[in-house]
Amino acid sequence: MKATILVFSIFLFPFWESCSIKFNTDNRHVLNMQSVQLVEYDENEVFKPVHVSLEKDIRIFEAPVNTIQSLFRKNEYTLVQTYSPFCQPQISVLEKNLGSISNMNQVFPLIVSYSYDLDDINQDAKGLNYEYPVIVLSQLDYGEKVKDKVTGFTRAMNPEIPDSLTFNTPHSFLFNRNGEMVYFAAGQAIDTMKIKKIIR
Repeated sequence: MKATILVFSIFLFPFWESCSIKFNTDNRHVLNMQSVQLVEYDENEVFKPVHVSLEKDIRIFEAPVNTIQSLFRKNEYTLVQTYSPFCQPQISVLEKNLGSISNMNQVFPLIVSYSYDLDDINQDAKGLNYEYPVIVLSQLDYGEKVKDKVTGFTRAMNPEIPDSLTFNTPHSFLFNRNGEMVYFAAGQAIDTMKIKKIIR
């Protein structure tokens, strides 16, 4: 996949330092301790909004990276927004980005979590009024270490992204229907004006 990488990174330190992504281990064993459970993956359900409430949980799917990539063809543009539920700075960026594209009908927001912390994901999504399913990156792709998940997923999205930006998370990848990455941001909120120019 060949694409132009547009990078807007202004932070002097990567979020993985502040959120300890480098040292975190995450695996499916924690699912047994979660009140919220994974829902069986259904591609048709990914694009269906469902009103959530205090009583109704969001839907959380587990999917491998190739399944995630296959979703790009379903929309004119897809904004893949990665995050780790345990990291408040990343959640803040997520909130800003969802707000920025809320009026861009051509862009579908797809949240991908590196962690199996389903209860936290559920709480975060409700707080953001996000009504689409969240996808948890399958442990089978890159193992249990969050660091390896971040590295592997970033390279799968676009191997041309420099290593210096890999851990400046969260990442925002904008793909067109052909699976080409047309925008990328690391460690900060997206540039709304840049994206508007791309999708117009």
